Amino acid sequence: EPLFRSDLTGEISTKASLNRESIAWYRIVVRVTDRGSPALFSDVNVTISVKDANDVAPRFASDTVYDATIPESSRIGFTVLAFSAIDDDLPGSNNSRVSYAIASGSDRGDFRIGD
Repeated sequence: EPLFRSDLTGEISTKASLNRESIAWYRIVVRVTDRGSPALFSDVNVTISVKDANDVAPRFASDTVYDATIPESSRIGFTVLAFSAIDDDLPGSNNSRVSYAIASGSDRGDFRIGD
């Protein structure tokens, strides 16, 4: 079933929810027809781009639990773990850029993320 509809006013409207991660744009043809005999018509191409919404939560690249063991004598700045996360919103947009922070467990400030 079509996702868009047009009526006698010439307005195009959506008929269903859109998801930019599934389909980023649509190309449709709109036809206008008169009621003469013979009926005459004209077509126009319409491209509809779907603007990205921040509707996908970031996730860690690995779904495993991260565990690390480090020596007690580790120097300040010792790298404990390195991990990455991804967000399936529009690549390069603010919606897909991620940042990291320690949410809990380092109340004394013994660990940090980043510089």
